[in-house]
Amino acid sequence: MLSVLALVGLIWFIASSTINPLRKTKLSMEAIAHGDGDLIHRLDDQGNDEIAGLAKAYNAFVDKFENTVNTIVGTTNELALYWMLFAVLLSRLTCSLLTRQSKLPVQVNKAGALW
Repeated sequence: MLSVLALVGLIWFIASSTINPLRKTKLSMEAIAHGDGDLIHRLDDQGNDEIAGLAKAYNAFVDKFENTVNTIVGTTNELALYWMLFAVLLSRLTCSLLTRQSKLPVQVNKAGALW
C-alpha cells in the first residue's frame, strides 16, 4: 500500500511539474494572441526544461518579429515624408509654370486666331 501511495505521489509530482508550466505558458500565449497586437509581452523563460526552451524560442521569434515591424513602420513613415515633400515640390513647380505661362504674350496669327 505504501508503494502505491509513493507511486501516486511521484506521478502527481511529475504531472504537476509538467502541467502547471504548460498551463501558464498557454495562458500567457492566449493573452498575447488576444491583445491589441502589441509585442511587449514575453513568456516566462526561466528554467532549463523543455517549456523554458519553448518560451525562449518564442521570445526570440517575437523579438525578431518586433524588429521587422518597427523597420516597416520606420520605412513607411520615411516614405510618407518623401511623398509629402514630392507633393510640395510638384505643387511649387506647377505654380511656377502657371505663373510663367500667364506672363507669356498672347500671339495672334494673321487670321486673328489665338495661338
